[in-house]
Amino acid sequence: MNTHRVTISRRYDFEAAHFLPHVPKGHKCLRMHGHSYVVEVEITGLVQEFGGEAGMVCDFDPIDACWKNLWSRIDHTVLNESWTPNPTVEICAKLVHDHFAANLNAPYESIRIVYREGPRSTCVYPPRGAES
Repeated sequence: MNTHRVTISRRYDFEAAHFLPHVPKGHKCLRMHGHSYVVEVEITGLVQEFGGEAGMVCDFDPIDACWKNLWSRIDHTVLNESWTPNPTVEICAKLVHDHFAANLNAPYESIRIVYREGPRSTCVYPPRGAES
């Protein structure tokens, strides 16, 4: 079997409220509000040649388990209390990335997170073209 590099992805969602404590007085995001979030986890690596994951970069089950661990702590919470005191998309995208990097027990070369806050706001970490 020829080994080749691919990127696989898995998409998840959660609901949460937050506020941004450092925005100027009068800014709408200073008030508590909620969003529907979508998180896409991209895993890049070599397709394995042997073993139970032959033909895959990695099985989706460990990716799902890693997400479930994070989701159970943040879904339907106030992110300022459950996760980080300043839950901007930029900070949260890196936190999701760091969670997967520390806890994903599967072979991979890099992890990229696409973190969406509602239908119009997105942060990609690490940025495209950067190494994770």
